[in-house]
Amino acid sequence: MSIIEEQSVETPEAYWKARDEEQEAAGPWFVHLFDTGTAYGGPEEGGWWYATGNPSSDVGHGSVGPMGYREAIEVRGHLQAFADAESNDRRGCGSYACYQRYEWQVSNERQPQAYPESRPHYC
Repeated sequence: MSIIEEQSVETPEAYWKARDEEQEAAGPWFVHLFDTGTAYGGPEEGGWWYATGNPSSDVGHGSVGPMGYREAIEVRGHLQAFADAESNDRRGCGSYACYQRYEWQVSNERQPQAYPESRPHYC
């Protein structure tokens, strides 16, 4: 049972405080660099795309950690500013015309894993 489930959380502030405590306990945390983009899923409904991410070490070191959750969130923010500068001529991945871009992500996995694990299927 999680901290949030154990406690009666009555305010948004109490919820986020309990969530942060739960996340901190789930550590240690790492910040990993991914080369993200979109891939064509298929022609259904006029065509669809899905998000992809592959671990990358193109920009210096590909992983930072271990550290606490709050520190990982702060470090990710600083590193993402540099990655955004590197990716500034690329479209964001909210667009189907997305080009690959660098993105730092927080995880409690020591080794970053590519996603998705397998190609999604249209339902």
